[in-house]
Amino acid sequence: MKTRLIIVLSVLATVTVFIILGFNSTHQNNDEGENVITRCITPVGILNDKGEIQRSNSRWGNSYAGDEWFQDDIYNYFIDKSNHFIEAIYLEAELLGKGILLDSEDRVLQFFQMNFEDKLRGDITAFCNKSGNNDSIYEIVETVDNIETGTKASIIINEEGYLASAVFLLADYEAFEEMDLDLDKVITAQQAMTIVCEEIQENEVPEEGFMRVPEGKYDARLKTFKGVVFWEITFSSVIYDKSGTSFETQFICRVEATTGTVLEIARSL
Repeated sequence: MKTRLIIVLSVLATVTVFIILGFNSTHQNNDEGENVITRCITPVGILNDKGEIQRSNSRWGNSYAGDEWFQDDIYNYFIDKSNHFIEAIYLEAELLGKGILLDSEDRVLQFFQMNFEDKLRGDITAFCNKSGNNDSIYEIVETVDNIETGTKASIIINEEGYLASAVFLLADYEAFEEMDLDLDKVITAQQAMTIVCEEIQENEVPEEGFMRVPEGKYDARLKTFKGVVFWEITFSSVIYDKSGTSFETQFICRVEATTGTVLEIARSL
């Protein structure tokens, strides 16, 4: 079984942000960028249009190629102008403790809904974790019949309750509606976990070593991206080499929900 392995250089809570960033694509242009910002949020200070992001942009690379870049006194905004919503917001590092106040889950959810306006089609759920420096990291997802549509956001709130960064993804609803998913054919979370552990044992554990998952605890969620339904499995583990030396690590893995194919294994260092 072929696996795509990604070594993650920071805490797994941050993986969500990088994964969502990787889902961006080039967009068409129109003149709606500034209207998107003013409709969804109140700019902090004077709003400046910095123009379209090009693939050769030295600061932002090609993550947002084709998007429009705006900036006020505190934030950088990336606008998906073809779908008319804010795709990403980043706080200037030196301005921590200022900006958009989102000091409760209710305010974070309202912020999410304002950004997508009438595009949402299902139920909204928020998952929150704390980072090592006490930031609140929200993953917000939309579901229809308990299956993720693909519309989601990763929103980070700093310890003072201000928005530090946000990345938004709008689902391909046409692909979602065309999915022919028979839930009776979906493998169980336990089956997905077993597949992942076998894959890790074969490819990630030193020869003659073994992996242990403390108390067998793991988190499993059924997720969707661009018409693909998969189990996302997250867990902590202890890996031993043949001498008995051990080290702790965390894994976030994705397994296709009907075939059991391992799509991705990412691990913290």
